[in-house]
Amino acid sequence: MNDPVAVVQCRTESGRFPGKAPRAHSAVLWISAGGQIGFGHLTRSLSVAQHLHTRYAWGVTFLLSGDDAGRIEERGFRRVRLPVEGTAPAVERHLDEAPADALICDLRDATGYESIARLRGRTSLIAMIDDVSERRLAADVVFYPPAPQVATLEWPASRAVEVNVGWPWVVIPSVAVSSTRSPSSSSHPRLLLSFGGSDVLGLSRRFARILAEMPDRYLVTLVLGPGVADPERVRADVVATLPSCTVVVDPPDLRSRIRQADLVVCTYGVTVFEAASEGRCCAFVNYGEDDVLSGRALVEAGLAVALGRHDDVDDAALAAQVSSLLVDHRRRLEIGERAARAIDGRGAERVAERIAALATREGQGRRAPRME
Repeated sequence: MNDPVAVVQCRTESGRFPGKAPRAHSAVLWISAGGQIGFGHLTRSLSVAQHLHTRYAWGVTFLLSGDDAGRIEERGFRRVRLPVEGTAPAVERHLDEAPADALICDLRDATGYESIARLRGRTSLIAMIDDVSERRLAADVVFYPPAPQVATLEWPASRAVEVNVGWPWVVIPSVAVSSTRSPSSSSHPRLLLSFGGSDVLGLSRRFARILAEMPDRYLVTLVLGPGVADPERVRADVVATLPSCTVVVDPPDLRSRIRQADLVVCTYGVTVFEAASEGRCCAFVNYGEDDVLSGRALVEAGLAVALGRHDDVDDAALAAQVSSLLVDHRRRLEIGERAARAIDGRGAERVAERIAALATREGQGRRAPRME
């Protein structure tokens, strides 16, 4: 496996290309967010955008039809609201009116190959993050974490897509963490619960009931995402069931809270990889079969624990698995240490570097499909 960090070595320490007069470059990020999708795709794409902007002085515009909970303007980027219907034609019109060097897609909708292919003449580069649908074949470069379904993807020779696969390419939110990582506690483990931006499965209430029935008491914090419906009602229900639980809504210091936890329990998604990068043991619940497949690589590598699919595992089984992790100090430490070695949190930086290099023709060009 080649080191993806060493793919491009073409910038000076200042971040500029030597011998080149700088010119303004720009990227458009087309993102799925809000509702049942949650905000994981948005937060990781914001990290890529931040690196493009701060390191390479790129202009950045976000296109999405869903809710962003104010995240985009909070970071100082422009947001263009897309219509719910006719999204792809709206993206075409935007690129016609405001050409960009790169279009970066992090989508979870029904947009097909043809819709993406029509955009190829409107931008220098199309990049996709963690997309296994057929539209990936219309991209120039794609990035994936290891997953069984990625290994089975076919890449026709007629489409020269650069394929980057590996833990170093895992994109997670980039945040400045001021707090130091707390040593793992064996006597009073700290449990962090986080079930996505919207908690569409109602797992906050479910785990409150599960923990309330467990004989041992732990230091429990529940994080409710910005898209949770009626968060104050959820908070009241959870505290009524589990009075010792601390409930916070959309905290700005989520990464710091992850660093202070001994065990993170969440739904499969970006939070799993955030916990891994911080060296914390994480146990996740799967939403559907795609999550089961995607999470398998993490489990097989010993980087996290799968608790099962939400509709295929009962409360007693969830309680037994969580309890076994809370009492097994050594196992938590071993999982966290392996996870931190594999996922260093710099995936967004690497993705931004590769996109900037390819889009400005300073990279190695558009090459035949490869797996790293």
